[in-house]
Amino acid sequence: YRLFCGDCVAVFGVDHSTVRQREGHFMKMTPKRRLLIVWEGRFSAALLWGLAITLLWFASTLNMRWDLTASNDNTLSPGSLDIVSGLANPVRIEAFINSKVEVLNHVEKLIERYRYHGAKIELKVINPETDPDRAREQNVTRNGELIIEYNDKQQRVKVPTEDAISNALMRLQRSEKFWVAAISGHSERRFDGTANHDWGSLASQLEKRGYALRQVAFDQIPELPENARVAVLASPRDELSNEEASSIKAYLDRGGNLLVTIDPGEEKAVGALLKDWKLSVTQGVVIDPETASSYRIENPAFIPVKKFGNHPTSKTLKQAVLLPRACGMEIGDLLQSSFVPILKSSETTSLMNKGQVTSQPNLTLGVANRKEAGGRVAVLCDGDFISNSFIGNGDNLQFSLNIFNWLAGEREMTAIVKTKRTDVTLTLSKWQAAGIELGFKFILPIGLVLTGLLYWRKRKRR
Repeated sequence: YRLFCGDCVAVFGVDHSTVRQREGHFMKMTPKRRLLIVWEGRFSAALLWGLAITLLWFASTLNMRWDLTASNDNTLSPGSLDIVSGLANPVRIEAFINSKVEVLNHVEKLIERYRYHGAKIELKVINPETDPDRAREQNVTRNGELIIEYNDKQQRVKVPTEDAISNALMRLQRSEKFWVAAISGHSERRFDGTANHDWGSLASQLEKRGYALRQVAFDQIPELPENARVAVLASPRDELSNEEASSIKAYLDRGGNLLVTIDPGEEKAVGALLKDWKLSVTQGVVIDPETASSYRIENPAFIPVKKFGNHPTSKTLKQAVLLPRACGMEIGDLLQSSFVPILKSSETTSLMNKGQVTSQPNLTLGVANRKEAGGRVAVLCDGDFISNSFIGNGDNLQFSLNIFNWLAGEREMTAIVKTKRTDVTLTLSKWQAAGIELGFKFILPIGLVLTGLLYWRKRKRR
């Protein structure tokens, strides 16, 4: 205050004696001022105590957290959240873990994520070394194995991961097992096959989610089973007979559901069904060089599709669906037809047929009917995107699972696929690596030395 007043004197020319008188007036302590200072101190202390108590109350009652990792390592995937929302009853989990603290911490943190989002989970940790009878009773064979019980049903998880636990909970929620009849005998893709063009990977994912698959041949069973929730024609190459087509139509009339995939040039195999549904397939292979190049795809027949219809099969899609070799489709009378497009190409697509390229924008690549329940049909103009070679690309797996869930009349469930971690590796160019090396080896040490010399010189001058 004195320095401030001195500056005022220097600038405005105020008399020093006047300033001293005013200072003395302000510094004079009266009983009233003393009482005011005491109450100000008490009020400040009470305010600070009240703020501290309020913060402690919020900290003890509110449970809030934020996942700041780039790949959301500490957050449940959308598929797991969907499953948690369907848990109406408590879940009981027995975790068989020995003395390894790392495994126990991992399991507890994983279960806590489910609890945070509302899952009522009772976790009981059992050490197989101290309770071998219980481990033997549950046929436990490895450390970290989980036994999950829900609604008097039980599922086993060998490796405690989010994918395994969520899929186990999904299977436990199902009131019945969904049978999928894979029609065979017409050179279809095999659900139990391991070849690149087969659908073995999809079959494995469906079985994890409670579906049971069965091969059905019309020469052995003339009618599709009544308990088959979904029937599949996986890109047949041999034409269906009239009797077989009639059997499929009768199955749909009884409330069955059907998935049909068609490869370019093989539409005659299901011609009788397409005619009945007033659908036609365009000749040739769909290409889209512009969109493919934007995804750094060299083959123009590999089409990334991001145009989806307003349909439950595409509501949870976040990435493109990659169709390796697709054909186009036309709906006979769009206004009168029960089918709606669920996959469409971009404005830059063309059809390549026998070496000739014709511009065909906004082609329909997949359709589904509008049935609310029973008799649902989905027709897709590519069977390769579900194959073992390509199901891991983009949202191919998610889209495939959505189709089966919709056909089976199941509530929407997303695939439990964790986002790939983006912070595992650091890729640097040659110049970036050289710049970091130069900075740490030369620029930073020289800067520290120069800073020290400047301070030393400044203190020496004082």
